[in-house]
Amino acid sequence: MRHWWALLCLLALVANVAFLSPAHAEMRASPSTVNQQLAQELADHRAYADGDPGNYGYAKFIHQVRMTGHRRIMVRVSRRFCCLSAGDKTSVMNQVQALARMVLVNNHWIDKKNSARGLTVTVRCRGQVVGYSRPHNSYCYKW
Repeated sequence: MRHWWALLCLLALVANVAFLSPAHAEMRASPSTVNQQLAQELADHRAYADGDPGNYGYAKFIHQVRMTGHRRIMVRVSRRFCCLSAGDKTSVMNQVQALARMVLVNNHWIDKKNSARGLTVTVRCRGQVVGYSRPHNSYCYKW
């Protein structure tokens, strides 16, 4: 009976390690590379914003997007962002999350299957936290 228990514990440990370790950890880009790509994508979206404001207009309110952890980003916004309604702020942040999720998936920080769960977002304006995503729902924000 003890051998079965030991085997069961060993299998649980192996399964837990496999679950916690990303399959492509060796292919994962460095955080600085991810942040450079986030900056480049945001710059591209800002350039597209005049021609296609429906899809890229959100970028005009964003100064910077930085990965701060495995599923965490920090977003620096303009003062104009603070004047938006709560619904518009949420819409802008959801578009920022889509951009960040794309970059994080492409760099093997999160997998595509679980990317829809969203990211933990902290929103800052002039050094002050002006909003954040809720722990239980990444698409619901506290403004």
